[in-house]
Parts: sequence; C-alpha cells; structure tokens
Amino acid sequence: AKDSPLPGAQGALASLTRDWEVTYLSARGAAGAFQATSKWLKEHQFPNYGQLVLVSDPLEKLDWLQDATHARPGRPVTLVDDLTRGHHLAQPLPDENMRAAL
Repeated sequence: AKDSPLPGAQGALASLTRDWEVTYLSARGAAGAFQATSKWLKEHQFPNYGQLVLVSDPLEKLDWLQDATHARPGRPVTLVDDLTRGHHLAQPLPDENMRAAL
C-alpha cells in the first residue's frame, strides 16, 4: 500500500505496547486485506501487536469494541482512530458517520 503512517504513530504505539495489549482494528473488507495490512504494519515498523482484526465497515469497529468490553470485564478498552475514510483517495475524508456514532 502506498499510504504513509501518520507522523509519530509508530512511536505512540510503541509506548502503548509497553503497558497495554494493542489490537490493530481496521475497516478493510477486500480480499487479501489481512495479509496486505499485516505486511504494511511490518514494513512501517509498527510494534508487535496482540491481534489484527479487520471488519468490513468502520461502524463495525464499535461492535467489536463492545464485544471486547463484555468479553473481558474490568479491563479497559480504548479506541485510537484517525476517524477518516477513503485512504485510497488523494486526500482521506472525515468519517462523519463514525464521529456521530461515538
């Protein structure tokens, strides 16, 4: 993928992985997306993660977060998201549906 990480993203996640279990959660429903996403994370030197989860639609991230919260009561679950969509475009767009749902 040609997309570049947001500045400081790798360092911020490296800091989080020292004390937290990090799950990468992304809305990518295309065939082969898991392998491509995993490769992109490695190529851009993102820290090791506990889990990579792909959903088809950004709003499904909220369902996954609810399930994760119920599966592990008492453990904090936090979403860090750029709240944009259309990364295949020249300029990503704000994801207004996701923002409204939060």
